[in-house]
Amino acid sequence: MEEIVLSNLHIRVDREQTLEAIYRKESQRVYNIALRLMGNHHDAEDIVSEVFLKVHYGLKKFKYKSSVGTWIYRITINTCRDVWKKRKKEVENTESYFKITHKEDSTERFVFLKKAIENLPYKLREIFILHEIGGFTHDEIAKIANVPKGTSKSYLHRAKKKLREELEEWL
Repeated sequence: MEEIVLSNLHIRVDREQTLEAIYRKESQRVYNIALRLMGNHHDAEDIVSEVFLKVHYGLKKFKYKSSVGTWIYRITINTCRDVWKKRKKEVENTESYFKITHKEDSTERFVFLKKAIENLPYKLREIFILHEIGGFTHDEIAKIANVPKGTSKSYLHRAKKKLREELEEWL
């Protein structure tokens, strides 16, 4: 048993129960963020596994200065960034990592929009996905992506502008 601080309550809980509860609560959202950032299910599943290994080993060091969820989303973003940096060195043409894997994703409009989002520079795409798809506020994004709130707003504005420009060409 170990002592965990949750919302200013000191409770003694089993470490494995704590990790299971965190996984049940956060794994789907981690998967969704990873899927949008990485572009395919296989990579998203790998990211989820890696994130929760990091959570497992890092939980004792967690200082509760932010919520556990915010900490986990930050780990998710950083893990995705690390994978992209590694791939950038290995692969010049990243188009192969953006495959449509579901039949329901096959409509032309959706495919074009998805491709437009994928073509955004990584930082803009990251902020766009967190805000528009993940539903995070700029305050939360600032903590997760480790950027100032104003930068989050600026990146979102730039991402939307780029998407509008690209989508105007299509329309």
